[in-house]
Amino acid sequence: MSSQLVSTLAWEKVVVENSIPERSSHGVSVVGETLVIFGGENVPRTPFDNQVHALDLSSPKPRSWTVLQPSGGEAPEPRVAHAQCTLGDNIYISGGRQSITMEEAPLNDLYAFNVKSLVWENLTGTSTGTPPCPRSFHRMVSAGRKLYIFGGCAKVGRLADLYSYDVETKVWEELPAFEKISGRGGPGFLPSSDGKSLFVVGGFSGKEMNDVFRYDIEQKLWEEVYPQENPSIRPFSVSCGAILEGRLTFFGGEVGESTKGHEGAGAFSADCQTFDGVTGKMYPSTVLEDHVHKPCPRGWTSAAGWGDDKLVVFGGLTGNDDAPMRLNDVWVLKPVE
Repeated sequence: MSSQLVSTLAWEKVVVENSIPERSSHGVSVVGETLVIFGGENVPRTPFDNQVHALDLSSPKPRSWTVLQPSGGEAPEPRVAHAQCTLGDNIYISGGRQSITMEEAPLNDLYAFNVKSLVWENLTGTSTGTPPCPRSFHRMVSAGRKLYIFGGCAKVGRLADLYSYDVETKVWEELPAFEKISGRGGPGFLPSSDGKSLFVVGGFSGKEMNDVFRYDIEQKLWEEVYPQENPSIRPFSVSCGAILEGRLTFFGGEVGESTKGHEGAGAFSADCQTFDGVTGKMYPSTVLEDHVHKPCPRGWTSAAGWGDDKLVVFGGLTGNDDAPMRLNDVWVLKPVE
């Protein structure tokens, strides 16, 4: 276990005086003090638009959503189930798909949007090396000067491959795979707290998974931290998470698949699972379980770290097969004052 001092965490709902459309399968980033939302679906598998919505988390209450109007560059096409992460002042958008079925219009493009200059950059045609094949419901994180993409759903089947992209040289590299990792969509995927490793946690591989794997970036080696069906970890997919105070923290996710596929809503969780940020070992949660002041159960959602001790969650899918409901609420998980 980590020896770092651990805070007690609690949820706070962010009061916003206006709203943006409810959505799931979207992307969430925090750049500085700004929450940034891109993409997603309100109607199942139907891409929304390519607007960038922003919320200044440091502004006086109540806060207001704005649309960041690009000042230059080429904006990406609307999409659902893309991967998104932050590096410096940029958010990066990778892949996703533009149509209703898995085999229709999957993407493997890469865009950067600078939140300060408001300029889009299409990196697809200027990059070299071996890029990932088109996919959706994959995950992307940053560590050092590189982006890392893992897994997702291809035209046919699920993937368990790993790629890196150097933002300075604009070079893709296919990294070693691991035979113990089954192909999966919607996995938990985070860098270690020291930036030396990558962690894959759970995901959907024909069923909800609860295995944990660690990839050593320098050694380019995988190891299994927990096998599937271990009793200590709740199986989940399409969750969201970030590093909080040096620990990998995942919120919510699907814990039972829908009988109607993407047309319905499966069973969801509203709990957090926490892992040591270096070893990946299960860590006791320090989140106060106040069921009045916490987000409702949800999956197909997204979140991002705000600083090194806060997690910001926006939207997602809740309800059940008879009454699926998409959300547009904002919650912050942070240390108790």
